[in-house]
Amino acid sequence: MTTNSDYLVEFLYQRLDQDLEDGLQAWSTLFDQLLEGRQLSDCQQLLREVKRLGATQELGSTALILVRAAEGMLEALLGHWDRAVACYQQAIEAIRQLGDSSSEAWLLSNLGNICYLAGRLPAARDSYHQALEIYRELGHERGEALTLSNLGSVYRDSGDLHEARACYERALDLLRQGGQRDVEAVTLTNLGSVLQLQQEWSEAETAYHKALNLFTELSDLNRQAQVMGNLGTLYLDGGRPEEALTCLLQDLQLTQQLDDHVSQAQTLNNLAIAYRRLGHLDEACQCYENSLALKRELGDRRGELTTLINLCYVDRERSDLPMARRHLEESRALAQELGDSERLAQIERLEASFL
Repeated sequence: MTTNSDYLVEFLYQRLDQDLEDGLQAWSTLFDQLLEGRQLSDCQQLLREVKRLGATQELGSTALILVRAAEGMLEALLGHWDRAVACYQQAIEAIRQLGDSSSEAWLLSNLGNICYLAGRLPAARDSYHQALEIYRELGHERGEALTLSNLGSVYRDSGDLHEARACYERALDLLRQGGQRDVEAVTLTNLGSVLQLQQEWSEAETAYHKALNLFTELSDLNRQAQVMGNLGTLYLDGGRPEEALTCLLQDLQLTQQLDDHVSQAQTLNNLAIAYRRLGHLDEACQCYENSLALKRELGDRRGELTTLINLCYVDRERSDLPMARRHLEESRALAQELGDSERLAQIERLEASFL
């Protein structure tokens, strides 16, 4: 969606002049579209103008809450976590005064999302639990399912795999009744990741394949690539490198089709592991070299260091001392630059293994 600031201002005032309530709804829809498209400067312009309007007209409590929530989402995308949380807390306080439980649950769920993305897992858990309680009181199964799925991710990332699994499985029961195939597929993928961590290989494989089938039906290439990558690591963890190789090659093809360099770099690293376990050291070396080029293109210095060290291991396995010395020198210089003492110690141990 292509816009410019002058058009946005004109659009805003024309709709608001015609009908304030309808205009605010149109404003909210446009804001969400711009936010989804990461057109953040246009979102900022929309916020400035609606706040300016609010200084001269009585927008009403509901409209002000809507604006505050929109501002919170924008602040989150800008990485201003404290501001984003403050916006949502103000909106929640105001909606409670109006007694709108459904909107309160929605705001609490969004606040949980923001806290999760900010790495504030206890705060995210608390927000999701509050939202979950309201959705259950309202009998809102879709809201309950979405919140359970998000809560499962908090428990998973906190290391509580038992609770995470219970949340995902309950969410799936509700989602299958409501026919939310996209959310069901994401939840299946997350459940698979928990089962994989629990070393429930067969159950994890089943969950991933169910998710893959749904994403294929939905023509979601990004998610298909993610699940193929997950299957690849599952087969690596389970000692099945041939099957891992097949999945990871498909994952690489999809990420190349999507021009997703971040995911390509990760997939290439995993492919190199599969090739090493199969004894194909030249192919492993090429995968690491290709990943290294992408890491440097992306400016991912720590990822670059990890890949350089991995290359050192392959050099040792190939008995290629000149290349090993080159990669050791590069990795040592980068580790010193980053101040990574743990990696420096690892590099020293690697160097000693060549003596």
